[in-house]
Amino acid sequence: MNEFVCQSLSFPFCLFLLLALALDSANELTEIVSSSSVTPMTIASIESGEYATWRVPTCTKLGRLPKGTRIRTPTFQFVVPGNLLVKKVTDADYTEYLVFSRRAKSKVATEHLEVWFGTSAASTSPPQDLLLSSAKSRRRSWSCDKIGGFDLQGELTDGTRWRWISLPLGVASYSTKSRELGDAFDSVIESLCCNVDLLSK
Repeated sequence: MNEFVCQSLSFPFCLFLLLALALDSANELTEIVSSSSVTPMTIASIESGEYATWRVPTCTKLGRLPKGTRIRTPTFQFVVPGNLLVKKVTDADYTEYLVFSRRAKSKVATEHLEVWFGTSAASTSPPQDLLLSSAKSRRRSWSCDKIGGFDLQGELTDGTRWRWISLPLGVASYSTKSRELGDAFDSVIESLCCNVDLLSK
């Protein structure tokens, strides 16, 4: 394992360099620890091996998907279990899905899993504020045939749990203090499969 320290007032650029370094060296950036929001310092652990790589299946290889509400786009799919609700919002250049607990409808504005797809979502950046304020955060890459992205997750000092995953022309993210809700959102994210047949055309 190699450790790199990046100190810069431009934290997004610093993070971009670390992610690029990990990809270029065929290694995985498995841990990010940040300090001081005034002078951001990123300490990143980069290591080789399969540890941090999530092998996402293609939807065709999965065959019959588990029961639940589908979040379906031309490039990827999620399955939402029955204990969660899904609200869909469509605009000219994006489609947004909000996933939240049936028992906490009033909290949809603050505690939900958000899945974006479209040209607007494609330019979404990693959550700088969460990375800087997290006690510890971890990152792994994911791959599905010839496509892939990043999966970042962490926990704040107040116990807030968050996750952000880049997708083909999209992004999925949540932030919640509820461990039960965080587990439910993670189950949706972990159901990810990609429509690689459509992407290759």
